[in-house]
This record gives sequence, structure tokens and C-alpha cells, in this order.
Amino acid sequence: SGKTYYYNKYFGVDHFKGRPYYGGHYKNDNDSHYDLFSAGGMDFIAIYIEYDAFDEDQENMNNWAADLLDKYAERKAIVVSHYLIGFNKVAGTNLGGAAEFGKQGKRIYDGLKPKPNLFMMVCGHVGANGEGYRMDTYSGKTVKTFLSDYQSRPMGGNGLMRLMKFSPEKDLISVQTLSPYHGIYERDGDSEFTKPWFRESVASRVFDFNN
Repeated sequence: SGKTYYYNKYFGVDHFKGRPYYGGHYKNDNDSHYDLFSAGGMDFIAIYIEYDAFDEDQENMNNWAADLLDKYAERKAIVVSHYLIGFNKVAGTNLGGAAEFGKQGKRIYDGLKPKPNLFMMVCGHVGANGEGYRMDTYSGKTVKTFLSDYQSRPMGGNGLMRLMKFSPEKDLISVQTLSPYHGIYERDGDSEFTKPWFRESVASRVFDFNN
């Protein structure tokens, strides 16, 4: 398995302990942890689940995350992990069917999908075109999963990053991809798009990213 010595040396439990948003951690390090925060008049929990490529502790980690979703059932929940889904089947679009789950991603989703407060998961890991999206609905509740990973692009990604804006009033998530280093935006269909926040689908509409 991979080692996270330096991550925990500089960004371990002691680094975050006492900060108002820090909720706690799994086991004895900060590889898996969670944050509690409020924004836009809503309360959230973000759960970070470590990459478990060798299937050493997935069941226990998923149970830990499930227990947190029960404990904080009144909070809207985001799950973050290294590898959940792959890239889109049709590059430059969110068309062509849902991006495929990785093994750990599928197990995380299957373990947590009964929890009604889970609405979003985000990940990286997969290069190539490096962008993916899928939507899954279980018992009337929809979870949207987003991949963004630009390390395979020229110059290690050209400083590209993803900006996600949430509008409680419009019930929308707007996604932009930009490079502050180069001062450019990536405008194709899986780099700049709008999705409903809690609903399953949304009719085509013009969305002003400046509002």
C-alpha cells in the first residue's frame, strides 16, 4: 500500500485539530477525515475517504462514512475520494452514457446510497481527457459524481482547476474549468456546464456564470 508519511507530517490531525470546521478522522491519521461547515443557509458534511487500491480496509471505511451520514443526517453530504469514476465516454461532452465507476467508487456508492443526505461525490486519479460525470438515483435520491484530473495535459495540466458554484435559489451546480496561470477557460461540454443540484434533470437553459 502507499505511504502518506509526509502528508500526515504537514497536513495531519495536529494541523487541523481545533479548527472550527474539522470534524475528526478515521483511525490514527488524517488519510480519511471529515469536515463540517455551513454555507448558503445550509449545513454540510464533507467526508474524505482514502484511496484503497488494494482493498485492505474498504468495508470498515465505508461503515465509518455511513455512520457519519447517520450521525449528521441533517447535513447535506459530499464524499471525496481519490478514484471513484473514469473519464467520459465521449471526450468534451457529458454524453455517451455515464462515466464508469472504479472498483472502490462502486463500493462506496453502493454502501452509502441508502443515506438520503448524500448528494455529490468528487474525485481525480484518471488522466487522459481527465473529466467525467455520472448521475445515479436510488430510492428517489440522486447522487452526482464528478471527475476532474488534468495531470496528463501539457505542463502537468497548465494550472487547470475546476470551479463549482452552487445556487440554492436556482437549485443548480455550475461548473467551470480555468487556468489562472494562463488566464484561460476551457469551454467544452464537460468543462463548462450546469447540472441540477438536488433534482434529477434540468431543462436546457442559459445560465449566467457571473450571477
